[in-house]
Amino acid sequence: MLLDSRSRHRDRALALRPGAFGIGPHVGVQFHPEITPAIVDEWIHSDAPRLAELGIDPETIRGQPNGQTTAAAERAFGLFDAWRALAFGADSPR
Repeated sequence: MLLDSRSRHRDRALALRPGAFGIGPHVGVQFHPEITPAIVDEWIHSDAPRLAELGIDPETIRGQPNGQTTAAAERAFGLFDAWRALAFGADSPR
């Protein structure tokens, strides 16, 4: 039985903990630190038929990031600041 590419990607992503890596000056992550409520709305709109097929209520998804946006943005900046310091030195400009 063949698995679709999304299943394979998901399985590989779940096996990679903590979900971020760096090679030289490059960083890769298995999540979206840049996410905003507007981005979530775009994803919901573009994937509406698939969400309906899976029985997923878009309002449930929309409700998840509310109240966490500021904390998520702070964590994202912390992640990128730490990466920049490792890749380019602690004194590199933001």
